[in-house]
Amino acid sequence: MQIKIKQEAGAPVIEISGRLDRNTAAEFEKRLAAATDQKDTTYVLDFTRLVYISSNGLRILYNNLKNVKTSNGDFVIFGMQKNIEDVFRICGLSQLFTIKIDKSEALAAAQRP
Repeated sequence: MQIKIKQEAGAPVIEISGRLDRNTAAEFEKRLAAATDQKDTTYVLDFTRLVYISSNGLRILYNNLKNVKTSNGDFVIFGMQKNIEDVFRICGLSQLFTIKIDKSEALAAAQRP
């Protein structure tokens, strides 16, 4: 798993690639927590290159979403592959996260009024 963090159109974009499983969960948790420490910020998660997510990865995302929302922030996810989209839907996470099709929609959704 690899994580790249960059700014695009005024929003932090966190690109996650590879497999997010029990072997990579601890590193992901540490890096995501460090990357999402700003208040009043919507973070864009790029799942274009994420090929697998385990229950550990889902737990980390859910816990970070709760933390970000308590700081008046949010997550917007784009680029989900079908298998990951199915997991989010089955687990009910698609109701909690803002999910967009592509980067331009996600960046637009991340803009604060």
